[in-house]
Amino acid sequence: MAELWLSTRLVGPLAVVLAGGEVDLGSSPDLRDHLLAVLCHLGPWLVLDLTRVTFVDSSGLAVLVDFWRRARAAGGELFLVGPSGAVARKLEVTGLDRRLAVCPDVDSVLESLPASCSGPHRSAGQEPGGA
Repeated sequence: MAELWLSTRLVGPLAVVLAGGEVDLGSSPDLRDHLLAVLCHLGPWLVLDLTRVTFVDSSGLAVLVDFWRRARAAGGELFLVGPSGAVARKLEVTGLDRRLAVCPDVDSVLESLPASCSGPHRSAGQEPGGA
């Protein structure tokens, strides 16, 4: 099992969370807590970079759907970037690749943002909860 690791950076108006490892029953609460801190401290325009995630189970998918709903309710969006292999297949099989915004990279997300997208609530040097 590959332990989940998370880091956050700001790219323009987006809070980009880079994840690596596996998102499963044991690690999905960590992903949920991290995304909640980002949403609360940096705003509702979220990118979850999945390029380094090797596995996601149903508990991880539930976190994605939950934060997609939370971001939209707050006037933003959750974008998934770079899922591949087993992660892309899981999104495809469940139909989430058609429901959630899935993009190849952060640049394509930036190009698709509406003009009304407001940036993070904090300055670029601050990260949520020591993330």
